[in-house]
Amino acid sequence: EEAAQMARQVAQHSIKITRRTQAALKKATAALHGARVDTQGLSQDQKRALKEAEEHLEEAAKHAKYTMGDGKVDSAEERALREKLEKLKSRLESQQDHRKTELDQMREELRILRDRLQNSDKSGALQDALDEIDRLLEELESKE
Repeated sequence: EEAAQMARQVAQHSIKITRRTQAALKKATAALHGARVDTQGLSQDQKRALKEAEEHLEEAAKHAKYTMGDGKVDSAEERALREKLEKLKSRLESQQDHRKTELDQMREELRILRDRLQNSDKSGALQDALDEIDRLLEELESKE
């Protein structure tokens, strides 16, 4: 839940940054295009340099794209964040599975101890200790 909230905040922040980046790229591209097309007296090298800069901005715009209609972000950064989020989710699930396995193992050991205790004369205090352990295991399990 906490990871999802953090991911949502990161995504919202990413959207804001992407919007600002898109606006800046659009302005810069328009300025370069205007300088290249409207300005007279530029050498071929200057025109070529402006054209290359314009192409670089267009390429950058491909990496920072925000589709406003459906609210989905499509950028390299967002894809990287999504991949990282999926890895974190996977790690969290793995840790939970591992913890569950440990709890199951403890329950099995507790069951074995109870079986041994039934065949023993010393069941009083030990039974209370096993009951306490069982309660603690249930408490741990409920925290998951």
